[in-house]
Amino acid sequence: MRETLALAPAKLGDFLQASALLGALAADAGTRLTVLAADPAVLEAQRLLFPEAEGILLDGDFPAAGGAGGRPAPEGLPRRADLLVNLSLDPRAVELAGSLGAREILGPRPGPSGTVVPKAQRLALAAMSLDRALGRLNLVDVWRALRPACPPALAMPPSLPPLGPAAEEALAASGGLPLVFFHLGAKASLRRWPPEEHAGLAAALFRAAPFAAVTLGSRQERALALKFAGLYRQEAPEAPVIDLSGRTSLADLWGALPRASLLVSSDTGVMHLAASLGIPQLAVFSGPAYAHETGPYGRRSLALQGLAPCGPCTEGKGCRRPSCRALPSWEAALPLALELLKGAKAPASGPVGEGPPVPGPQLSPPPGMAWQSWRTLIGPCGSSLVPCPPLPAPLDLRALAGLMFREAARAAAGLGPPGAEGRSFRPADMETAVRELELYRRLKEPPDGTKAARSLSFIGRKALSGAGLDLFRETWEGVLREAERQGFLRKAP
Repeated sequence: MRETLALAPAKLGDFLQASALLGALAADAGTRLTVLAADPAVLEAQRLLFPEAEGILLDGDFPAAGGAGGRPAPEGLPRRADLLVNLSLDPRAVELAGSLGAREILGPRPGPSGTVVPKAQRLALAAMSLDRALGRLNLVDVWRALRPACPPALAMPPSLPPLGPAAEEALAASGGLPLVFFHLGAKASLRRWPPEEHAGLAAALFRAAPFAAVTLGSRQERALALKFAGLYRQEAPEAPVIDLSGRTSLADLWGALPRASLLVSSDTGVMHLAASLGIPQLAVFSGPAYAHETGPYGRRSLALQGLAPCGPCTEGKGCRRPSCRALPSWEAALPLALELLKGAKAPASGPVGEGPPVPGPQLSPPPGMAWQSWRTLIGPCGSSLVPCPPLPAPLDLRALAGLMFREAARAAAGLGPPGAEGRSFRPADMETAVRELELYRRLKEPPDGTKAARSLSFIGRKALSGAGLDLFRETWEGVLREAERQGFLRKAP
């Protein structure tokens, strides 16, 4: 029996984004999977997704755990596994991964001079750490890169759990109306779309087509649900509201979501649950939440990204400008939600980028581009976000550079050929962008002088400073050659 450990110290959403990789590993014949988690919700998800696996909750000593610094690893954890999969870049997780004595470590691991990142992930993670707006590679695909031929899909339970009696009784009060779920919480306040915006969207939707609103969230988030209900009923007194906040387990949520005609949420674990089921959803991103990194990994999804000049920001640092949460206003969200409610078909299941872009609702961003809407496409290469609707103006250099680094990282990780996302943009837009700015001046200087950061900075300047770059393909080829020279890609035989 091959023993495989999965170190998953982050929250539920991060675990779900790694579920494609874990599902591929767990499916190997003769493999026994054990998940080490710091969040009880992760172990609940493990029991539903991988019922044959074992789950171990890391205790309060986890932040000080490890062995590389001379401290012993916590007692009671498995030792000498055949394979340990580390699903975190957190230095504490890296240290713990090195202390457990696994014969092989997949993912970030300790090295003589710091964390060692696998080559398949290095370019993507370097882009995210240098300037997150450059990353543009969904974290699902970052983790998929560790396992060749890992399918581009989130794991699903072998069978959907039944809905609990309390939730079943509550949903029965809908009077036969379609159900629109609103998840109002998020693990950080800057990720949370305000209740006022949720309520404004709900009222406008109800006027267009009546439905029963269902509020989701934890017991601690129930105050948000009550605030939403009060604001919503001021605009639509006759609108039914069903409050499930604090009344559902994770199994209940998985059982309830298939009944939704639409889910509206911020960047949360519930968003990823809905994506795994293919539920139509509108996901709103602001602050540290970035749709290109953690957007819903599902075909029937639209993302609304707030574009604050300082974003995407770093989570955990104090911010005196929380106004970014309201940049994606409910007025901007309304056409997207209406399109989803009207039952727009999911994009065809061919390779991403084949054929013309999927048409989106006809709306234009307000002056200053306070937000941008995106449609999720899933294909053999993984997830791509395409503008929804296609951008009416030439791309700026930040968007162009982000697209190039995404394609370079995808190729370096073996996830597929370049050009999958670029076909949704016009070559003339890219040509104009490169001509107007000979140098991508927003590319930040390496913050700590690391080799990966220096390489990425050099690649960016090399690719974007040449006056003779006329088409995106030539730009991409320059990036690819430099990525190969820096060791991110093997030379073709």
